[in-house]
Amino acid sequence: NAGWAASQSGRLKQEYGPKVNFKEQTIRVTASYATLPAWTLPLLRAVEGSSHPSLDGFLAVEFGALDYGPLRGAAIAPHIDDSWLWGPRIVTCSLLSPVTMGFIRGDLEVRVRLPPRS
Repeated sequence: NAGWAASQSGRLKQEYGPKVNFKEQTIRVTASYATLPAWTLPLLRAVEGSSHPSLDGFLAVEFGALDYGPLRGAAIAPHIDDSWLWGPRIVTCSLLSPVTMGFIRGDLEVRVRLPPRS
């Protein structure tokens, strides 16, 4: 995927990996699955090689570059990630600007402020 594609919530995206149908819970492997861009590899290898216990055994199966530009009103809507596909963890990093991520389990909500390049 060479360019940016418009997506929901005003964001732009570049996606590499399987094509997912969340409603039917199916995946389709495409040519982009085997050809992650070279610029992603150092980041993915660093995450996969991390000694942090929560990343033990982590293997990246897809890569998405997302641009949530504030001038477009882009935002991540509250949602529950699909564990049937991604498993118990999703790795994310913020490269260009600070971001606050909220995590909710039952009545507990935790907000984490991530600085750029975290």
